Amino acid sequence: MGALSATPNLKYQAPFAPLVPGFVTSPYNDVAALEEINFKDLCAVIVEPMQGEGGVFPATKEFLEAVRRKCDEVGVLLIFDEIQCGIGRSGRMFMHQWGTVNPDIITLAKPIANGIPMGAAILRHTVATNIKPGDHGTTFGGGPLATRVACVVLEKIGNKAFLHNVQDTSALLFERLQGLCANYPKIFKEVRGKGLLVGLQMQGGAEASKFADLCRERGNLLVISAGLNTVRMAPPLVITKDEVESACKVFEDVAAEVNAQVSI
Repeated sequence: MGALSATPNLKYQAPFAPLVPGFVTSPYNDVAALEEINFKDLCAVIVEPMQGEGGVFPATKEFLEAVRRKCDEVGVLLIFDEIQCGIGRSGRMFMHQWGTVNPDIITLAKPIANGIPMGAAILRHTVATNIKPGDHGTTFGGGPLATRVACVVLEKIGNKAFLHNVQDTSALLFERLQGLCANYPKIFKEVRGKGLLVGLQMQGGAEASKFADLCRERGNLLVISAGLNTVRMAPPLVITKDEVESACKVFEDVAAEVNAQVSI
């Protein structure tokens, strides 16, 4: 209920209302809008260094620095939600490592135990010293199976060669998708993201959900829609360059079909 209360997405909130009170939201990547928030009334700020469900938007350097500065001025904790963009997804262990801003708390889940249910939080020392055993617990937080798997996952993904491979593969995927945008400017606005969390913004009457359906039907390729008309891609971190090329061939075929449909 706490996480649902923190999201501004009414689609997820509505079935569970009423929610936990006391949450306020501010537009993502909008430094000026932060001035409208009274940080003295807050205990913590939660930010995704790169939005996933919101449409794959990386946070700008200026935005994260402004949030950090506002939090520090009044002693508010800064929490980075890296549940989607963390654990190697961006090409570094954590997405925020591409910048200079460090959080007080990082939340993790999903990939940390390679699909076995587990959640975790990383705390700055000044935060950790204020938490005693029993203050914070979670059903899926620390079972022996999940934690052993998580140790192996972190060891493998934390390897420099592994992360460099993610970056190299990402560079190829971005190159191919940018070419797709150039070839079909009527239906594609831009490609954005970091590492292997990528968003392909559609426009001109072309629908991301329809594009995703056609990718599955024409090429057995699974992508989904996110945010406002964005095709979201989050392939396995071990995807090969040959598999990227195969996927992009499907994208090319589907793009040609969608482009022809919106041109009618």
